[in-house]
Amino acid sequence: MPMDSRELGLLLARQLFNLDDLHFGMWDHGLEVRLGNIPLAQQRFSDYLIDKIPSLDGGEPLRVLDVGCGTGQLLCRLLELGYRADGVSPSHTLNRVILKRLKGMATTNHEAQLFPCRFEDLDASVLAGRYDVVLFSESFQFIKIHRALEKLGGLLKPNGLVLICDVFSLASPKQDPIRSGHGLEKFFRLVGETPFIQVVDEDITRRVSPTIALLGDVVQNRVKPALDSTHHYLRGKHPVITRLAKALWGRRFNRAYDRHCGGGYTQQAFEATKSYRFFAYRHKGAGPEQKT
Repeated sequence: MPMDSRELGLLLARQLFNLDDLHFGMWDHGLEVRLGNIPLAQQRFSDYLIDKIPSLDGGEPLRVLDVGCGTGQLLCRLLELGYRADGVSPSHTLNRVILKRLKGMATTNHEAQLFPCRFEDLDASVLAGRYDVVLFSESFQFIKIHRALEKLGGLLKPNGLVLICDVFSLASPKQDPIRSGHGLEKFFRLVGETPFIQVVDEDITRRVSPTIALLGDVVQNRVKPALDSTHHYLRGKHPVITRLAKALWGRRFNRAYDRHCGGGYTQQAFEATKSYRFFAYRHKGAGPEQKT
C-alpha cells in the first residue's frame, strides 16, 4: 500500500525530532512556542482528548476505537487508564511500532486489537455495535465524510459517541494555501443528514496554530536550504540524470516545492483558511454525559 501524507509526516517527525505524535500540540497556559516544547504541547493535546472521553465511573469499561492511531501512544494511554481500546491503522510501518509498544505494556484488563486496514474497510458485520466511543484524532480528514458516517452507524453501540478532533477548511481548494481538511460547511451538511446529533463543538484553532509557525520556520530555514543545496550539487555532478529527472517529475516536484517551501505555509494563513475543531456527536437518544 502506498505511503500516505500522514504516515510520511509521522515517520519524518520521529526521524527528525524524535516525536511519537503527529498532533499539532496545544500551546496555551503560557507554554513557550519553540521546537523543544513540541513534546509537551503534544502531551497537552493528548490530555485534552482523554478528558473528552466519558469517564469509567467504576462501571463496565468503555470500549473505544482509536482510528488512525499513529504509533499507538494514545491507544496505550487509554489501555493504562482502564478503557477497552482497539486501534485501526493501514500502515505496515507504523503497525510494527504499535505492536511493539503494546507488547511492552504491563498487563491490562483488555488485550487490544489492532486492525491493519483503513477505517472504511473494517468489517461492520463482525464489529456491529461493539464500541461506546469512536475517536478520530487528526485522521477524519483522510476519510470521505459519507463513508465515515455510514461505517460509524454500524460500529457504535446505541447512543454511542463519535469524537472528532481535526482540521477543517474554510476556503475553496483554489484559495487554500494549505490543502488539508474537509470543507466545514460540507461536513455540517452531510452530518446533518444522519442520525447523529451534535453535543460538543469547540474551536481550538488558536490553541494549536503556533505549531504551523514552528513547522514553517523548519521548512524555510532547514528543509528548503537542504533541498536547494542538494539540487545544486546534483545539477553540477550529474547533469544528465538531473535533466532526465526534471523532465519526468519536474512539474510535480515544483508544485510540491512551491506549496511547502514557497512561504505560504504560515500561522496567519492557517488561521485565515482553517478551523481546528473538536466535535462530539451521538446517535439520537440519551446516554452517558459527554464532558465539556
